[in-house]
Amino acid sequence: MGSISKHHFGVILAGGGGTRLWPKSRNARPKQFLKIGSSNTLLQDTYDRLVANIPSENILIVTSRDYVEEIKKELPGFKAENILVEPSPKNTAPAIALAVWEINKRDPDSVIGSFASDHLVRNKSEFVNVLATAYQAAEVSSDLVTVGILPSKADDSLGYIHAGSEFEIENKSVFKVKRFTEKPDLTLAKAFLASGDYFWNASYFLGKASTFLESYRKFMPELSLVIDKISEKSETEADKLWSTLENIAIDYGIMEKAKNLVMVPADFGWSDVGNWVVLMEVFPKTADGNVLLGDHSAKHVLLDSKDCLVYGDGSLITTIGVSDLIIVQTQDAILICHKDQAQKVKNLVEVLKNEGKEDCL
Repeated sequence: MGSISKHHFGVILAGGGGTRLWPKSRNARPKQFLKIGSSNTLLQDTYDRLVANIPSENILIVTSRDYVEEIKKELPGFKAENILVEPSPKNTAPAIALAVWEINKRDPDSVIGSFASDHLVRNKSEFVNVLATAYQAAEVSSDLVTVGILPSKADDSLGYIHAGSEFEIENKSVFKVKRFTEKPDLTLAKAFLASGDYFWNASYFLGKASTFLESYRKFMPELSLVIDKISEKSETEADKLWSTLENIAIDYGIMEKAKNLVMVPADFGWSDVGNWVVLMEVFPKTADGNVLLGDHSAKHVLLDSKDCLVYGDGSLITTIGVSDLIIVQTQDAILICHKDQAQKVKNLVEVLKNEGKEDCL
């Protein structure tokens, strides 16, 4: 188990819509509220992992107004004052800033970690151990701390962290960070994998409240000024101020520029569930290489079919003589695509949007 401190705070980012898991993921019920191979939603599992290291009253969730009631439903008893509402989606740098300013008011001695609400982690106990090391690293220094996932393959859909010199904190190995590389091409990703010096960027970031504040003021001064003013404004005025902010991830806004950055290596069965084909790497396969998921997986009958993902919501799904397909069925939509085209689901969603099919999104 991790060591729980009253100064440990966690921020769960749960405002994203997500389009890559359409038609299961929708605007009204995005990925973090889905049950993917678990009896819990991804948000519920994220919360359960964090409370091993963080007092439950010190966990804050940043989300949009549309999802507040769903969060209360999924996490009964969660303190309403710990749900922070973004006036509009502006990516992770503003969202995390909103939480950092609030936490610093509550506890200037806090150590803060930020985490996505929609990641899959198969080894909870190892996650807890890694997080304990990450919080220790943030406590004993003025460094920003990130978690690097040991890569299992060359993946050009993920960001990478170049690990530098190795040192120890509490007998655990951590690394200085040389640089971030966002979504390299496949050739470069293969070179990264072969070198052994690169890790996947899970976008989990930790640091003292004072370290985060200093970093925001140094690298994102305009954002800092807006966050300083928001708490003093009416809701209408705050929304207007917020609308002026740049839409930018904290990876770009701060982490790629910071020199005081260290990485804790991790191997806890992580996936960002970035598209449907990723689930074929995560869940058990049949003898024919098929992955069968959904609320009623027993209703999937695949004859002479191999290397397919089938995700159903109740209807009988049958196939004959097909391979390498993604088949996803919901009550009002069906997706069929070759698994090599799974990244284009987000493009399909854009087409549906442009054609006015908002009721399907």
